[in-house]
Amino acid sequence: MKSDDAKRRAAARSLCADLYDDDRPPPRRREGQRSESSNDRKTMQFCAQVRRVLQSHIPSHRCPEFIDLFIETVEPAPDASRLRVVISIPARSLHTPAAIHLQLAAMTGFLRSEIASAISRKRVPTLSFDLTPGKESL
Repeated sequence: MKSDDAKRRAAARSLCADLYDDDRPPPRRREGQRSESSNDRKTMQFCAQVRRVLQSHIPSHRCPEFIDLFIETVEPAPDASRLRVVISIPARSLHTPAAIHLQLAAMTGFLRSEIASAISRKRVPTLSFDLTPGKESL
């Protein structure tokens, strides 16, 4: 006669004989892996840090086109390796958006080197600039 323990083991083995779609080990996270919300928070902190660096270097006295420019946002596009910088141009600006965009493109290397000195990451993100008309102040 089988003991109760042997009967339970036999019943459990019969249940394990069939394979189902959800029969796999549970998903595991690696030690260094962050959750999605943590990545978003860190990416947004990084964007804010880059924005501070750019805000201190773009409206410089070296280029008269940049005096009145204001950096509205810096956002990942599509991730933190490439950043989209949205810059507002005042309505009273004497320079065309095309001229400002050319100056920004020429200055990208300098801006990336300034970002590299301010951040602690292995790679400096590439920058893409979008120019928007600024809001008229009353």
